[in-house]
Amino acid sequence: MKKEKVAFVVVRYGKNINGGAEYHCQMLAERLVPDYDVEVLTTCVRDVATGENIYPEGEEEWNGVVIRRFRTNPVQREKERYFAKKAKPARKLRQFLFKLGILKYLSYLIPVWSYKHDDEVQAMKSDKFYSSALNDYIRDHIDEYKAFIAMSSDYVTFYYTALYAGRKTIAIPTMHNMGISFRSVLTSAFSKIAYVGFNTGEEQRLAENILGKALGAHGILSVGIEESLSADWALTKEKFQLPERYLLYIGRITPKKIHRLLTYFVNYKKKYSDSTLRLVLVGGLAMERFEHPDVIYTGFVSDEEKMSILQHADIVVNPSRYESLSLILLEAMSQKRPMLVNGHCKVLKEHCLKSDFASFYYMNKRGFNQALRRIEQSEDLREEMGEKGVFYVKSNYNWTLIMGRLKNWAVESCRQLATDTLGELGGQARIYLMSVEETGAESWQIEFGYLLNGVPVRLGEEGYAASFQVSGGRVNSFTLHFRSYTDSGTTSVVLPQLQAMAAMEVKGHEGEELLLLYLDSGAQQVSASWAAASQWKTGG
Repeated sequence: MKKEKVAFVVVRYGKNINGGAEYHCQMLAERLVPDYDVEVLTTCVRDVATGENIYPEGEEEWNGVVIRRFRTNPVQREKERYFAKKAKPARKLRQFLFKLGILKYLSYLIPVWSYKHDDEVQAMKSDKFYSSALNDYIRDHIDEYKAFIAMSSDYVTFYYTALYAGRKTIAIPTMHNMGISFRSVLTSAFSKIAYVGFNTGEEQRLAENILGKALGAHGILSVGIEESLSADWALTKEKFQLPERYLLYIGRITPKKIHRLLTYFVNYKKKYSDSTLRLVLVGGLAMERFEHPDVIYTGFVSDEEKMSILQHADIVVNPSRYESLSLILLEAMSQKRPMLVNGHCKVLKEHCLKSDFASFYYMNKRGFNQALRRIEQSEDLREEMGEKGVFYVKSNYNWTLIMGRLKNWAVESCRQLATDTLGELGGQARIYLMSVEETGAESWQIEFGYLLNGVPVRLGEEGYAASFQVSGGRVNSFTLHFRSYTDSGTTSVVLPQLQAMAAMEVKGHEGEELLLLYLDSGAQQVSASWAAASQWKTGG
């Protein structure tokens, strides 16, 4: 049987490219290969700084994924600067309204912004990643693909995928609280997208507050963690002259990424002169080199060397203020390494809280000193944090869970719609998935029910709280039954199970599965009762 085709759209992709969005894309794409014909639509650019077309145009295959490369248009830097400057007031206005807390609510009056939209488009057409050939391919071949998965809302490819293939687009925006996320064009892009998958709850809440009504169906998708090979530690240690004990940073070394880390660490060493920790920085240097006897730069390392260095670190630090997930945090946790992160980044702080503090966060120099000192001085604490980290990653970032979400985006999309409508008004009831029935090619009927105290509610003849008809990547129709349930404090008399089974046998339901449920006939109160499985399905 011929597999359906899916295409990822990302600005760079390949063996020698390991940026955050690109690596994220690679992990997802390669794991879809067993179930789909997977392609990556990308540019010929290798270096994000220059934007030059280095790779040859055309097709190649890598790890089971077909890579289609398209040349970017000639970069027009002066034109880009001109239109970016003209468009800036829109971004600043939206940022201001966001800070006031009213941007989300204003979206119900103005879901899609036209203010400076044309200037933003002109700036994008001059961008180093703009490829008219790539855009034309998406527009002309949309019917050949089941879905287009657009990576990173910061990039021009994201907008044009939404523009030409919105009804078939699953978006993974990796959004940050930065100026680029407040462009008017994004309200237009997100309004067209079939489903948006976020990495964390904080990223999702950020997008909801920025985009409001322009944001359609969405939920948490995230990503899993790779099991990487590790280089020989003795050789790696000698090659990079690594110390016995060290605090580790992995990533691009830029002022934005390592926010105050160097000054904080030097201050820490002055305050605690007995500390044997040194700071090891792994990654490309894109700022003036800070010279200090306790600071070690490795430069670029192989994936195997990176894993070996990570596994032998005492503590791993992520000082960035802007993260949509932080793969290095999850990788460190999976290797039982305690983490120290910047608490001004809500995503990183969320990881700390949800993992029961497998990672500590700091808000200032004093907090940095206190947290690092606690972790450095206690081997028991480091072991405890390591165990918590492994559990957190296995529970939330395993590939079975992640790929299930990606493959079943239609269900997740409808679940979000049901939760956002019925769930907010349902009182003590919770929304749960009742059934998914395939009704045709790329068509499903998806039903959700109410759950009270862990027991399903039977709603009259229909039986469901919400029913969605999905086809071609869109919800074509839906039915909602609004209810609000409150515990009255009284109990209903329910037959013991054995007597209920006997009663069902008399009614001709011998041998059937017996279900405990609530019956909602539209009266003021519902009460618990037994029903045979056939009754539950047919309403009999």
